[in-house]
Amino acid sequence: MKEQYDKLKEIQKSKWHEKIKFMPYLQAGTNTYKDVETLKEIYDEALNLDDDLFGLSIATRADELDDKKLELLSSINKKNHLQIELGFQSANESTNLFINRCLTNKEFEDAVYKLHKENIEIVVHIINGLPYEEENDMLNTIKYLNKLPINGIKIHSLLILKDAKLYEIYKEKPFKLLTLDEYVEITSKQISLLKDDIIIHRLGADAPSDDYLPLWPRKKMILMNEIDKYMRKNNLYQGKYFEKY
Repeated sequence: MKEQYDKLKEIQKSKWHEKIKFMPYLQAGTNTYKDVETLKEIYDEALNLDDDLFGLSIATRADELDDKKLELLSSINKKNHLQIELGFQSANESTNLFINRCLTNKEFEDAVYKLHKENIEIVVHIINGLPYEEENDMLNTIKYLNKLPINGIKIHSLLILKDAKLYEIYKEKPFKLLTLDEYVEITSKQISLLKDDIIIHRLGADAPSDDYLPLWPRKKMILMNEIDKYMRKNNLYQGKYFEKY
């Protein structure tokens, strides 16, 4: 962990020369999927990587936060800034069955309220362009999240990796993939619906491999610039239409 942290810290310091703080990010997988004793060792190691840490970010699933784990996370949050990231993807239950999320919206809500009760920062991941979803489905996901006490959101575009089950499904029965222009328009509308106190951490996604569909998400800066241009052109800003819903 120390080797990974030091390597990435140097990369970040080369981008920003002013004094900045760092937050170790336990990202891939479900990072509460161990017994509490093992988790405590891992989190303690992460929190002691540097003398100048801002806090710790842990990505996990809403159904892997039992009472003992919540107690551990709460104790960490009392001494350090703790951020919990939860995969949500969509508020459409039929979509979640199709993608095998194996998590109900009710289970997700329960986890959010438990984390909120402990004053833990909550960041939620969603995916735009999931199979057979229409624009209204993606906008409804934002409306659903607006009702919950979350602090941040990461918006991803659907990526179909060539070695994933979804790729086999797509090749057998292709479904519509969002174009760059469609993604820009839908994401801009989502932002205009989103409560203005929810921090937007991400507007797109890519993958370590170049072997995925569609191709346009690889150009992240172009995507961000196109969203910026679309919102300026249409006089949109975060929270503009929130009060209507």
